[in-house]
Amino acid sequence: MRQHNLPIDFAGFHDHGECVLLAEAAGVEQDSPEWAAKLRRDRLARDPLPSAEYFVVAGLNNIYLWKESAPTDALPHLRLETARMFAKALGRSAKSLNLREMESEMFRDTLGL
Repeated sequence: MRQHNLPIDFAGFHDHGECVLLAEAAGVEQDSPEWAAKLRRDRLARDPLPSAEYFVVAGLNNIYLWKESAPTDALPHLRLETARMFAKALGRSAKSLNLREMESEMFRDTLGL
């Protein structure tokens, strides 16, 4: 497994080493496309990052996605509701999914509590 020392929360790579995805996580509940665009713009201006097919900003309520071709100050191409996305993946309804509770469950499971 390759180690990449990048100033970003998450980076996804193809097997041959090409960066495909850059992601920044923020524990913010009151997010918006404008907020995410500002976070992305500031991140791209502050640190040199490899080009990637996709850039993601993940808040507590929404996940925002840009394609590589997007200008630095562009609004996201796509917004996904975090609860719906994780509910589908976990087989729960979005209404019954509590992300803080899920985070606690994952933490307890990781520690074996």
